[in-house]
Parts: sequence; structure tokens; C-alpha cells
Amino acid sequence: MSLFRQFNANVQPLITKLKQGMRELSEHQSRLWVVTIKPEVGTSDTFVIDEDQFKEPLQWMVKKGYSSSMLQQVQTMPRSGVLVWHVGNQKHQLLRVK
Repeated sequence: MSLFRQFNANVQPLITKLKQGMRELSEHQSRLWVVTIKPEVGTSDTFVIDEDQFKEPLQWMVKKGYSSSMLQQVQTMPRSGVLVWHVGNQKHQLLRVK
């Protein structure tokens, strides 16, 4: 019986890490935002950002030039959360839908 306990003690932390990684992956792949970009002059554009369409978490935001502190805020955004920033001469409004 002690061999089983030793095996279980060694395997249990690995299983816990695996479960956590799977939850994080699932969360990454299910996030959805509506982003409105308003320039100082002209009409605004609205985008629906579905992370299932990208290879990396927050890939769209990185390409738009969001700073690391902005990315951190987006990363921890709750559902129905709203963030507003000025990026260059544009106002970005993010609403996390899912």
C-alpha cells in the first residue's frame, strides 16, 4: 500500500497542474470582445474579436499596439467588463462579451 501512496503523492501534483492548464486553455479559447475604435475625426469601426480565430491569447490586441499594462488589464477582464483607452489618436472601447 505504501507504494500506491508514494505513486499517488507524485502523480497528484501533475494532475492538478494539467487540470489548471486545461482550464486556462479553455478560458483563452472562449473569450469574445466587441471593440469599437473611434478616430479623432471620421467614423468609428467596430470589431467582434473571437480568440478562437487566433493562435495566441490577445493576439489581436498585440497587433493593435496595446501596451503590456493594457494587455494585463484585458487578460483579467471579467465578462461584461468595459475598458476604454486612447491608442495614438484613437479611442478604443472594449467590452468583454464572453
